[in-house]
Amino acid sequence: MRDTYGMFTPGSAVGSDVAVRIYRPLLRLQPYVTFFYFVEATGPLTDFLYPEWGNVRFAIDGNWHVAMPGYDDPAPQTAVLFGPTDRHGKIVTDGGKTIGFGLTPIGWHRLIGRDAVGMANLVAPLGDRLGIDGDLLLRQLQADAAAAGIR
Repeated sequence: MRDTYGMFTPGSAVGSDVAVRIYRPLLRLQPYVTFFYFVEATGPLTDFLYPEWGNVRFAIDGNWHVAMPGYDDPAPQTAVLFGPTDRHGKIVTDGGKTIGFGLTPIGWHRLIGRDAVGMANLVAPLGDRLGIDGDLLLRQLQADAAAAGIR
């Protein structure tokens, strides 16, 4: 597996082709957004998650589950906000597509509007923290992907 920076991404993809694409944001967004990422797995995938700043993730297709010390919710994460973490985790899927973007501390403050300490090492439905319907955003992203011929 290679991302657009040419580095290998650790993971276990038994019977799965995995594509990981990572893009830098436009210059004017760089104080707020660390990167945009697109992950597509044609089959089962278990991958390592590094400690990181907060991020927003949408499951465009398939069920994606996250587990890390102190957090293990069996429900699929579809439109979620990841708080900043100081621990590793793993992500598991039977296959599908997910997209997201990382937030810098300044980006967190601008988007979320409150201190990140209350979300440390947690994952929450996007709508719970932003006051907008995360599932509506997900449906719009899915419709846009379908309109662009991305399946």
